[in-house]
Amino acid sequence: MRRYADCSTTGKKENGTAVCEVVMEKIYRYGWAALAAAMAGDILVSWILPLLLSLLSYKGGESGIAALGAVSFAPALISFVLFVMSDKDSFAGTVIDNEGIWERLCLIFMYLPLFAECIHARGQSV
Repeated sequence: MRRYADCSTTGKKENGTAVCEVVMEKIYRYGWAALAAAMAGDILVSWILPLLLSLLSYKGGESGIAALGAVSFAPALISFVLFVMSDKDSFAGTVIDNEGIWERLCLIFMYLPLFAECIHARGQSV
């Protein structure tokens, strides 16, 4: 596993310097069940909820939000795959190696339908 300079610091000190600890290392301490629960929660919030929101919006007659949810799923999936691939050493030095860009794009496309639904719902309640 590669270590990154932007990992979170835990506040622990060794020889006067802060110990840098990756979030996944913290989760591994609690076993595979905690890791599986974290992954299931991420999949639920990031993938299933936007698709379900798109389906419910379509059934409710809100075709714009439904289309946005359906259209943003493919770029979210592609950028997620590129984000996971960017961690591999075989892609070092390539365009795929831009882990931060792929992560940001993935999050933008994942949460865009939820953001649009919030804006739409707020406009209806005013």
